[in-house]
Amino acid sequence: EQFPPENATERRLMDRDLHLSRFRDDSLPASERRAAIAQANDILEQTIAENPDDPRRFDWLYALAHSLIYDEGAPHATKILYIDGSEEDRQSLREVSRRALSAARTLIARLEEEFARIDTLTPGQFRRIEDDGYLAELDRLAPSADYLLLWALFYDALPKDSGDPARAAQLREVLTRLAADPLVLQSPHEQTRVQIPATLLAG
Repeated sequence: EQFPPENATERRLMDRDLHLSRFRDDSLPASERRAAIAQANDILEQTIAENPDDPRRFDWLYALAHSLIYDEGAPHATKILYIDGSEEDRQSLREVSRRALSAARTLIARLEEEFARIDTLTPGQFRRIEDDGYLAELDRLAPSADYLLLWALFYDALPKDSGDPARAAQLREVLTRLAADPLVLQSPHEQTRVQIPATLLAG
């Protein structure tokens, strides 16, 4: 290697990138691609657990929740929604959605803690993080994290029995959160890229 990774974390992230490349390779069998994205997410989950204070932690949590929902979870959710799915689909979605829900809630909690910390900064310190784009990045990430939580809740409710009180509570939470943040549904899709799927989710 011309530029070997500096430490175990960087080596692990490079390994994740290799698995992501395999997942994106449409020439590979579907089973290999599914295994690759599962390994990539396992690596990222471990990296987050071992580096709770890394400056990249917010982006990592977002990437983990996003991939668990859209890469690992979506195929199972689609089968359950449209063809009722198999018990294997339901079990797989239960596990994936549980992890996605945990990642999304953790991200939101840590962002709230970071915004609270920022509120204690001096004017000079605040200007510095504003000038270097850090505050804008957090402001961009916060609504995206809230949106991911909506889908994590929905996916976690899907495999549950229709009479399960937890299922009803999660679906109510989706609607409550949408009602509390109407801009998700009202802002033009061309601007937010989430209006259409959010409307679908509300329905």
